[in-house]
Amino acid sequence: MLTVGLPAAGAEEWTESQIVEFLRTADVVENRETPRGITKSRRLTMSDGQRTHDAHFQPVAQEPRTERVGDLRIEVLHDHYLANIAAYHLDRVLGMGLVPVTIEREIDGKVGALKWWIEGSLTEHEREERGIEPPDPEDWSRQEDLMDVFDRLIGNTDRHTNNVVIDESWHAWLIDHTKAFPPGTFLVHPELIRRCDRSVLAAMRELDEADLHDAMDRELKDALLARRDRIVEILDERIAKHGEDAVLFDYVGTASR
Repeated sequence: MLTVGLPAAGAEEWTESQIVEFLRTADVVENRETPRGITKSRRLTMSDGQRTHDAHFQPVAQEPRTERVGDLRIEVLHDHYLANIAAYHLDRVLGMGLVPVTIEREIDGKVGALKWWIEGSLTEHEREERGIEPPDPEDWSRQEDLMDVFDRLIGNTDRHTNNVVIDESWHAWLIDHTKAFPPGTFLVHPELIRRCDRSVLAAMRELDEADLHDAMDRELKDALLARRDRIVEILDERIAKHGEDAVLFDYVGTASR
């Protein structure tokens, strides 16, 4: 069961399949701009006639482009909603539970990524600004380690404190992956790879092209698997140097969210 973004007292439980079905079929009863971001995303209030919940809609779909820098041609980072869907799919393949349920849907004539809204949450920026400390520092540290592994894997260079949200149970959720999954294999800030959940590392070792979302072409899949190889190598090196207990942990959140 998932109890995501709902009040802790008397929280209504949703299974993941119920969330997917709700996002797929519920009617939009309110459509408004989100206060942040440059991708013209929308916050929708949706209802299936019995239950009401909000969702985040991102229809951005920029075309890839390259620019010449001297004798080099480099690909400019672009935003595309399909990367949000690929991130959700990969998150579930690895059993991480860091990305809210995200599907593809057409709203008002535009096709985009529709993501479950985490109600009652605050952003990491708001947490830091208010000086709010996690109730369980080690639990929070493990979540941060998982987030760092995930962002290295998907090649995300656009993570910031406004696209990490924290629900009322102190579970962290990663949102807005429109710039993720680049064609390059370079790991940005590999020094952030410190620890990992055992089951997630095992899933990364087994990851292959068939596990990756169809939104990714062969080049992007090859790049991701190359980054995966380097991440696993780094973790194995750290295990050899510091010992397994210092590098691997069993995070219950990966199984329960």
